[in-house]
Amino acid sequence: MAKGQEIEELYISLGLNINDLKLGFDTAGKNVNAQMTSSILKKTCKITKEAQQLLRAAFIEKRMSARSYDRIKKVAQTIADLEGSDEIKGIHLAEAIQLRNEIGV
Repeated sequence: MAKGQEIEELYISLGLNINDLKLGFDTAGKNVNAQMTSSILKKTCKITKEAQQLLRAAFIEKRMSARSYDRIKKVAQTIADLEGSDEIKGIHLAEAIQLRNEIGV
């Protein structure tokens, strides 16, 4: 099964519409948040000031690498997408950070 099919099946099982996911960054065949490069992430992810401050604090406190920083931001974007939010808010980032702590996202 192709990765895109798995994602679509997951959305269906959650009662969500895959078309609700923001795929506006489709560049060179990259059309899911996990595939975003750092440059695409910077261009496409809107983040509130509160969320940005939380991310900076977590970055310093947890001594994150740049890769971890991007991964958390991607997860937060996915959470925001699932909630239908146009931007990453503090609550989305807090959940992404918690997931990182619990399962190593």
